[in-house]
Amino acid sequence: MDIPNIDALMPEITGLRRTLHATPELGWEEHQTQATLAAFLKKHGYEVRPAAGTGLVAEFAGAGGAGTEGRGPEGGAAGGLTTDRPRAIGFRADIDALAVTEETGLPFQSTIPGMMHACGHDMHAAIVAGVAAVLSTLAKKPAGNVRFLFQPAEEGGKSRPYDRFTEPGPTERGAKDMIAAGAVDGLDALVGLHLWPELPAGALGVDPRIAMGGSAYLHVRIMGSGAHGATPHLAVDPIPVAAAVIQGLQTIVSRKNNPANPFVISVCTIHGGSLAAAIPDKVEMSATVRCGDPDFLETKAREHVERMVRHTVEAAGARVQMMYSLRNPPTLNDQQLVQDFISSAADSLGAEKVVLLDKVSMTAEDFSYYGKVVPSLYIKVGVSDAAQTEPLHSQRFDPSEKAIPAAIKALVGFAYDFLR
Repeated sequence: MDIPNIDALMPEITGLRRTLHATPELGWEEHQTQATLAAFLKKHGYEVRPAAGTGLVAEFAGAGGAGTEGRGPEGGAAGGLTTDRPRAIGFRADIDALAVTEETGLPFQSTIPGMMHACGHDMHAAIVAGVAAVLSTLAKKPAGNVRFLFQPAEEGGKSRPYDRFTEPGPTERGAKDMIAAGAVDGLDALVGLHLWPELPAGALGVDPRIAMGGSAYLHVRIMGSGAHGATPHLAVDPIPVAAAVIQGLQTIVSRKNNPANPFVISVCTIHGGSLAAAIPDKVEMSATVRCGDPDFLETKAREHVERMVRHTVEAAGARVQMMYSLRNPPTLNDQQLVQDFISSAADSLGAEKVVLLDKVSMTAEDFSYYGKVVPSLYIKVGVSDAAQTEPLHSQRFDPSEKAIPAAIKALVGFAYDFLR
């Protein structure tokens, strides 16, 4: 569809993105971010309400009637839809930053020491807010309602101290709190998005089913007994035991998993000892486990990991404390929404700008929880320009702002097409 007012709004939308980028906040602390987004939305005629503490929800009432927000199952919540209301679609943006020190040198670089929008959530928020701004100026309203969700704490946030080797630890993510606050009640579909450096700016990628993998954390504490490095026979040395555990974990990937199922175990931390001539009492290690199959991640992978680690450690005469904790299930796309979006975005941007992705990513997202209660679609927004674009979470991540109008145009078009 033709959306002539995008160019006129782009300076304001880009300015919003740069303001958010310069003032990043961590999960559950997005107070200024919340206020900045609320002011932008109110300027464009929206009523906003806080949700999940530092999140926001706003709704555009289309030609079909009043908003649907807040209705329970009898009035049309997901899973209990009725025909007495217009259709409703939602767009979700996460708004929290990362504990990363920025090194881009941009004129709007982070002004908060040790914090940065290194995952692009500032641009996510600007795109979704931009969709709201564009809708507010169009003479022809969509046939149903459009809801805008600005979610805190996708990356997590501060939590109480805990022993990660004996306790599962916090699993709170903003998506769960947004769902509990009723932010998706009454929606027929929800769309999320993420910047994607592997695609050129102006292009959009869609995964046919698995948009992102699920994630779990593994923490292992191997307890032996120390001794002088010259007398290893007097010790139960946890260091070679840890090495055997690391090797064993990789045999789970290669021998216990179907090769057609994307599955990764990466040991990312290991700590043990403090002197070159002293065998330590213990070694501690942590790993991330990623998988595209929710059943395998939550059951079989856990069983294989726990059994292998425990038997390896005990066979060496050491003791073990271990915790396998699920973080996010895989993010799965509704396959009808995939087809509908590809058709709609091709009309908006041109078929050459819409890419059906063929590689499963093992990054993870709490958007996965929305897919359990409402049909969901997660798209990837190309942000690479002619120069090399740094990867997500890099302290030099600098996505191309050319991606913003393309994403807005596609999402506005999809709202109209879906609600029609």
